[in-house]
Amino acid sequence: MLSNYLKIAWRNLVTNKVYSAINIVGLALGMACSLLIFLWVGYEWSYDTFHSGGSNLYRVILTQRYDNGQVSTASTTPAKLAESLKKEFSGITHAVVVTWEEKLLFRVGNRSYRETGAYAGSDFFGVFSFPLLEGNPATALSAPYTAVISRKLARKYFGNQNAVGRSIRVNNREEYQVSGVFEDVPPNSSLQFDFLLSFKTFESQFDWASDWNAIGPRTFLRFRPDARVQKVEAGLKHYLKDKQTEYNSTLSLQPYQDTHLYGHFKDGLPDGVAASRTSGFSWRRPFLSWSLPASIS
Repeated sequence: MLSNYLKIAWRNLVTNKVYSAINIVGLALGMACSLLIFLWVGYEWSYDTFHSGGSNLYRVILTQRYDNGQVSTASTTPAKLAESLKKEFSGITHAVVVTWEEKLLFRVGNRSYRETGAYAGSDFFGVFSFPLLEGNPATALSAPYTAVISRKLARKYFGNQNAVGRSIRVNNREEYQVSGVFEDVPPNSSLQFDFLLSFKTFESQFDWASDWNAIGPRTFLRFRPDARVQKVEAGLKHYLKDKQTEYNSTLSLQPYQDTHLYGHFKDGLPDGVAASRTSGFSWRRPFLSWSLPASIS
């Protein structure tokens, strides 16, 4: 029976060659496109999921409202915020301030290149799960003028020698001592960097870092698994009211795993969900558990 079906199918293919070719090519292209779309969607959803306890990891979002009615929302925060929140909220186990990535000139001997990285607080490796291959994750960024570099930079500047304890000259001005080496950052990470410099150095160089009215760096938090995050977020809403004298700012929390797909904001909400801004919005995985107003749900 099966052999008869195969013979009939083969005869139809031979008899209608052009029509059969069009169908086969169309089917192949459709399957290939579907597979590529599936792989792309899977890769986009894989961003930042490699951090252990990722559901306990958040970034702080700051919203400023101006007298003309405009609303500005971004992940820029006061530099002092991370340390202050860790002291005042018991549910927070680690809090770190991280500047925006920039290119700085590195020099070791006669080797000189521009590298991409940022300044970060001492809690960085407590908040994030980037593997530290050499050095102590608890203290690697605790002292001024210390640097943690990627495996790639360690090979680039020091070859097979131990990089920890060696010096790197940055921007032809300061000498930084390498205090750790971390595994190269994977491509599906929202944070992309090849080095981290101690934030204490940044504070010593820029006076505005101690001013609550000055915003710029990002703040990331790790909570205890049993922490009541919504209660902390309620306390954050007017946290800056008595600290900032020049702006009307409110704080909120966003799950860090939503950073890649929902990192741009409009009217205080991530782009694409502005229709839900009237009421009932809460930071949750998009399209899965965000609550919508009764009028559209």
